Amino acid sequence: MKTQFKLGKTYGVKDNAKTRELQINGEYLIVIQEKSDSKNLIIQTINSRKVYIEKTTQIYGNPFDYYDEVQIRAMDILQDEICIKDNTTGTIIYGDAKMHIGENKIIEFTSIENDLIANVQYEIETLSGERLTGFLYCTHQPKNYYLENVKMKTKFKLGQVVRFKNYKSNENEKEAYFIVIQEEDNSNQLVLNTINTNSIYTTGTTIVPEFPDEDLRVVELRPYHLIDQEITIKETIFNDVVTGKCCFFNSDNYTIQFKQRGNILVSDAEFEFYSNIKYKLMGPLCIRMDYKNNNQK
Repeated sequence: MKTQFKLGKTYGVKDNAKTRELQINGEYLIVIQEKSDSKNLIIQTINSRKVYIEKTTQIYGNPFDYYDEVQIRAMDILQDEICIKDNTTGTIIYGDAKMHIGENKIIEFTSIENDLIANVQYEIETLSGERLTGFLYCTHQPKNYYLENVKMKTKFKLGQVVRFKNYKSNENEKEAYFIVIQEEDNSNQLVLNTINTNSIYTTGTTIVPEFPDEDLRVVELRPYHLIDQEITIKETIFNDVVTGKCCFFNSDNYTIQFKQRGNILVSDAEFEFYSNIKYKLMGPLCIRMDYKNNNQK
């Protein structure tokens, strides 16, 4: 007799015509919401080999047509993109699984408030090249899923920093970061401003992402991520908005936070530019919130 899909249980994808049509082969999944009279069954991907993790898929009919309950070995998701809760900062962060740590060989999840925490730790490598360690993590606060045939959108908030999940930077280029300058609602579209110049957009470019739920991921931006990057600041000597390459930063915080001042967003961290004048050009990041979309490189 088949058992009910229970919170925290892990599943593998069957290889059949239905799963091949949905292109969900090769993934491991976890139940983040059980089916009840008022709620749909929701299953979330744990690892990514092709697109991205934290994907949820609309399933028609019997879920047993798609999934089998499995035990996931710790080694099964090595080299895949996963999510951990960093041991040092408590940050939820994504990266490629490089090694698993500890004696547990089979992954099991425990529900703690809105979190599902595994019994296995991983060392991951982030997009910026950092090596971080933490327990494999999922949330069972459902998001980006279908409920009663209506897709619930991820809400991107003013001042959040995001990146494109499938942005392909050059070998010597750092990640491209963007910030939300206009939230999406019934009368407005989501608008982003480019924080650092990259291979597609210059700093200060405003863009409207076509598929934000599919393409964007909220990230934590740390001051050192912008070293040697072209950025825009409001320097504190002449109070001018200037663009240049960052050579130094001053910040008391681990991640950059933004506050709104009139029609601009300013960071709590300050950045210094390379300069030939006797005055240091230093100040916070300056993000204009007026909407233009004409600065693509």
